[in-house]
Amino acid sequence: MNAIGQAMIETRELRKTFKSRRSEVEAVRGVDLRIEAGEIFGFLGPNGAGKTTTLRMLATLLPPTAGEATVAGVDLRRDPQEVRRRIGYVPQGGSTDPAMTGRGELVLQGRLYGMSRTDARRRAGEVLATLDLETAADRATGSYSGGMRRRLDVGLGPVVAPGLGASAEVSLMVADLVGDMDWDTASAAGRARGWCGRSANISS
Repeated sequence: MNAIGQAMIETRELRKTFKSRRSEVEAVRGVDLRIEAGEIFGFLGPNGAGKTTTLRMLATLLPPTAGEATVAGVDLRRDPQEVRRRIGYVPQGGSTDPAMTGRGELVLQGRLYGMSRTDARRRAGEVLATLDLETAADRATGSYSGGMRRRLDVGLGPVVAPGLGASAEVSLMVADLVGDMDWDTASAAGRARGWCGRSANISS
């Protein structure tokens, strides 16, 4: 088999099986993806189809059972720590602290990933401007609207990987940002496709 090329995210026959004493569940049954740098990609499917499990594997939060994957040019199975250095992942549940300011959340995220205070504040300012949150930057996030909190959640991913720009993080985040929508309705799937340059469906 030829080596996987230099797409931003590429998988071949990526699989995840969960085992218990009495049963075995194949949650992801061989996913093949190729997502290019700078691309916004929608990963769609009904609840339980394996979308979040696939993304958790790509974010190194779950080890694959089988298959190959590279993320930002790094082999997922051989060097998961380097993959974590190169990506940001935003789960669908959100992660902001209502007592902290938006700017404080972003600076803290950068500091946790080893950025200097100066670099973290500069990067936080860039992300706040990009997401149109500058006027609310120094307010506690508990006062944000739902949409503002979600934008801040999005910003927590790219703030930690400035060397890659936004492309790697966007590719990995967008599919999970709307993961709590009802994918059994055609209108929800249609809206998601409208947000993305390309999309793919996964079924259980």
